[in-house]
Amino acid sequence: MINLDHVSFRYPDGTRALKDISLEIPTGQFWALLGANGCGKTTLQKLLVGLFKPTTGSILRDGRDLNKIKDTERFSQINLVFQDPNDQLFATTVAQDVAFGPVNLGLSSLEVESRTREALAEVGLTGLEDRPIHTLSYGQKRRAALAGVLAMRPAVILLDEPTSGLDPKGISAIMHLLRKVNRDKGTSIVVATHDVDLVPLFCDKVAILKSGELLSCGQPEDVFADEKLTRSAGLRLPRIAHLMEILEKEDGLSFTRRPLTIVAARQELKEVIRKAADNK
Repeated sequence: MINLDHVSFRYPDGTRALKDISLEIPTGQFWALLGANGCGKTTLQKLLVGLFKPTTGSILRDGRDLNKIKDTERFSQINLVFQDPNDQLFATTVAQDVAFGPVNLGLSSLEVESRTREALAEVGLTGLEDRPIHTLSYGQKRRAALAGVLAMRPAVILLDEPTSGLDPKGISAIMHLLRKVNRDKGTSIVVATHDVDLVPLFCDKVAILKSGELLSCGQPEDVFADEKLTRSAGLRLPRIAHLMEILEKEDGLSFTRRPLTIVAARQELKEVIRKAADNK
């Protein structure tokens, strides 16, 4: 469990980035941090990984103050994948970069090799071990950066805009990979994004930030049920939810709930059609 207790943060120039954030992120869940650019998502993730320290408040990891845990232990438990993989990748070859974390954990060469091989297989980069980093495509760089984190085998992985700059196929691949890691390994995933359409498909919980404050937190269907709050944060509803909202308000259709995915919307529409047929 990660527990944020009334966390606030100001940058050295006095800019307030976060104000009085309290959150509990249980082990093994897939979370989304949603909000417009500048809302504090990236700052919050840097606090969670220990790159920043709260100005006020505290962050606990399984009851321990995060900033009192030694760096090597903290980074073996919680790790961050940056928005731009070029900020994270620095070694000459793919394998060298992925191996960097395990090497710095003091693992044996055999264990480092095993973890590197396994991580590259997980992200679909097997066979590219000796490829120079600069020759990779942007999507491959994203996968290599994630592999470097997976090789550390952390309990929590934080990702800052992991789908930014990817085509639809790449977005689907990276999100399904993250969900698989979450389910198969019990790894907690916290994704900072402004892509609301991904949240209902992959995330257990969502927290919405606006100007450094926490507006809402809960299951996607509960959070997005408040369309006014969602839009006040500079976000839109997921496309399916927006369509159902229009059908309700402008076409007079009535639904038992506001679906967020195609599968759920199909079921709701089938029920509306069935009731209409019964009433004829």
